[in-house]
Amino acid sequence: MPTIGVFSNPSISVPVAADGIKPYAGDVSEVFTTSSVFESKKTLRFIKHADIYRPGSLTIGAELKTTSGSYHLGVFLNDGIAINLTGTHTAYTLRAASIGMGAYAEGIHELDFRLKNIGPGTCFLKLTDIYLID
Repeated sequence: MPTIGVFSNPSISVPVAADGIKPYAGDVSEVFTTSSVFESKKTLRFIKHADIYRPGSLTIGAELKTTSGSYHLGVFLNDGIAINLTGTHTAYTLRAASIGMGAYAEGIHELDFRLKNIGPGTCFLKLTDIYLID
């Protein structure tokens, strides 16, 4: 299972855009499933702490498709579902959603990208990006 790589490292400063959006991590590996129950396909751990960074929200972007039926991407934050993206697109389609971080305590958090397909087909997840929003 791929771990999503971080765009920056401690020696590089990633500027925050004027609108408060900061690229955080991304992954281009293609994963797929024929399962009708969620399977973990990509993970990301991050820190929310006053001395490091406290995002107001995380925005997730993902390319999804299915050969038949409907795809479901569940983005779980600390084992609870935070986003559920569904569709029937048969060509890669960009989908996006946000998670408000205000209610989450400081500490280490994990995003788990889980995929399932409802119907006889195969669903695919390709490009996955995570952005921090001030």
